[in-house]
Amino acid sequence: MKLKALSVLRRREPQEVALAALPDKIPMTHFAREKAFTINSLIRTVHGDSLEWYGYTLGETVKPDLVIDVGLPRNAQNVAEYTALTPQMIQEYQESLPTSLVINGWIHSHGNLPSRSFPTWMRRIT
Repeated sequence: MKLKALSVLRRREPQEVALAALPDKIPMTHFAREKAFTINSLIRTVHGDSLEWYGYTLGETVKPDLVIDVGLPRNAQNVAEYTALTPQMIQEYQESLPTSLVINGWIHSHGNLPSRSFPTWMRRIT
């Protein structure tokens, strides 16, 4: 197709595409919830308010939708502003887990962000 001028080109109207529905609730055990807050508290104690950290939420292979633990892998390039993650690091961590566990999510925080407890409905999960 030949155009005499670029001004004849028109953009398509933007479309909204729903990729998937997000869950309203994330089932999590009391142990996993407490571990997440403990990790955040310890990182603040050791590194102060500026350190960013990440970890994985873990579930059982037979019931991957329930968060039963929090895994804290090696965080690379931890500096005052950010941490880094590569696909190889995700694979390395997944391969270090027992076959009965899978990574079912991601947990992330910055030390200077206020932490607050999870909603009360999560406290009912055992």
